Parts: sequence; structure tokens; C-alpha cells
Amino acid sequence: MAAWSPLRVRAFRMLWIGTAATNLGAWMQIVGAQWTLVADMGGEALVALVHTATTLPVLLLAMPTGALADIVNRTRLLIGAQLFIAGVAVMMTVLDATGGLEPGLLLMSTFALGVGAALSAPAIGALIPDLVPRGELVEAAALGAISVNVARAVGPAIAGLIVAVTGATTVFALNAVAALAFVTLLVFGRIGPKGSPTTGNGSRRRSPPVVATCGTPVWCAGSCCGRCCSSCRRP
Repeated sequence: MAAWSPLRVRAFRMLWIGTAATNLGAWMQIVGAQWTLVADMGGEALVALVHTATTLPVLLLAMPTGALADIVNRTRLLIGAQLFIAGVAVMMTVLDATGGLEPGLLLMSTFALGVGAALSAPAIGALIPDLVPRGELVEAAALGAISVNVARAVGPAIAGLIVAVTGATTVFALNAVAALAFVTLLVFGRIGPKGSPTTGNGSRRRSPPVVATCGTPVWCAGSCCGRCCSSCRRP
């Protein structure tokens, strides 16, 4: 089916699986954090702050992390962000298992996980056009949305079952495992730009400017952009 055609590209398939895993781990972690606040700490009033701590970094860091994804090697940025998420999740696992995860520390750790997500999102979005043909970008974006929405629907349900049986510690540990699994796919799946001009640090190199018939330079990624294909020329 055409809707699933981007999954035929191995690099995109690895990226999609890794993204699905880390999204699932993130939603499971949210449930685990909320459960911990209510059941173990009596912090019912703080439950809403879990979502705030998760999403606030994305709001605050959207522009700088987007710019960073255009400057540095995106695959390395994504690996670093996922290793950071895994480290925070491991710390939460150990602290929760030993009884040292206080409400303030829990919210700070959740904020740190949000920072990792804020670093990951633009790198993932910027990698997709490098991995799939231009004609399949719409389908690739739709598959990304499916991954996010399925994780949002399934993650809390799975986390609820796990927390009820073994406690939130297991959920925090699974979040670390999901992030490390993503790193493994990035490293051994060799996910990165292929067949595109790059700079020394692995980011995409700007091509020479395309000059439209009106004389305005238009920066394009290796060829004319869709808006000026019918009326542009190279100098």
C-alpha cells in the first residue's frame, strides 16, 4: 500500500521503530510519575505538574533546538538526546527503587526528560526528508503521526497494567530501555543522510542559490524548490 511505502526504506523503518519505542516509553513514564506522586507521596495537587514539566521544555526550546538540528549532525544529536533520556530514566529507576525519589526531584527529572524530547523532535523531523524520496514525504509524515498517536493511546494503558502489578519502578526502567533501543537502532541501523551533500560535521550543505526570473535568490536543498521550479535558472 502506498501509505506504508516509506517503510520499505530501511533507514526510515529503523527511525520509525525507534521513534515509536521512545514515544511509548515517554507516555508510560508520565503515568508512572503521576502514580508515584499520588500513591507514594500523597501529591495529588502536583499531578498536573507532570504534564507541565514534560511539555514546557518543548515550548521553551522549540526554536533553539530546531536551529541546532540544522547546524550539527542530526544523527549524533539524536543519539546524544536519547542517551541523556536513558540516563535520567535510569536515575529515576534507582531512586524510586531505593525510596529516594522525592516530589521535587521527580518533577525535575520529568523536566529533564522533556528537554531530551525537545532535542529529539526537530532532529527526527529533519532526518526524514533525507531518508525517503520526496514523493513519499506526505506518507512518511502520516506514519510519524500514527506512531505518536498510537503511543499516546497504548502507552498509558500498558503503564497502568505494569504499575498495578510491579510498581512504577518498572515503568521508569522500561523508558530507559526504550531510549537505549533507539540508540542501538541509530548506531547499527546507520540512520543518516544518504546521497546528499554534507558539510564536514555531517549536516546538509547549502547548495548554490537558485535565482528566480524576478532576480530573487532562493536557497534550495540541491534543486529548485516546488514554488519556483517552473521559473528559475541557475546563475
